[in-house]
Amino acid sequence: SSKEAAKASSPYYDYVIMDEASQALLGMFEATIRLGKKVLWIGDQSQLPPIVQAEEKEINHRKALPLIQGMKTICDTFAFPSLMLNQTFRLSNRAAKFTSCFYGQNLIAAKHQPENYFYQSIPTELHFLFHRDGGPYWLKIPMPVGEKSPLESISFVSKLVKELHNADKSL
Repeated sequence: SSKEAAKASSPYYDYVIMDEASQALLGMFEATIRLGKKVLWIGDQSQLPPIVQAEEKEINHRKALPLIQGMKTICDTFAFPSLMLNQTFRLSNRAAKFTSCFYGQNLIAAKHQPENYFYQSIPTELHFLFHRDGGPYWLKIPMPVGEKSPLESISFVSKLVKELHNADKSL
């Protein structure tokens, strides 16, 4: 689309819809404007920005962060009409409550039936990781800065995934 946008003298689509806009570089937003008479950006500036292969110090040196974090830049700089959906259909009540801290305490779980996220068949030493109502658990595992292969962390996560898979093959 960037090649088409570069040669477009005026928008030739009625609508351009960009999904997962939090993953878009700032230039991609301009491309949608060049291509569409009306644009709709669907995304969440509180989610992960695009993944780039530049070192953080190089990004800071070039002051490129606003270009990389396109959705955040758009949201922080302009007053486009927006709409926030405040119900999550994927998270449990407890998980929605914790996640809501990133959204001004406005996120709620659409489903209110209790769910059981406890896996009886996993080893007892892993039971502490799973709250019956779902949601996060913070586990501190040493990960030295710059360590590309934190073996202790990789080993723990590998063991956990294996045990969960053994407990329930559908996970």
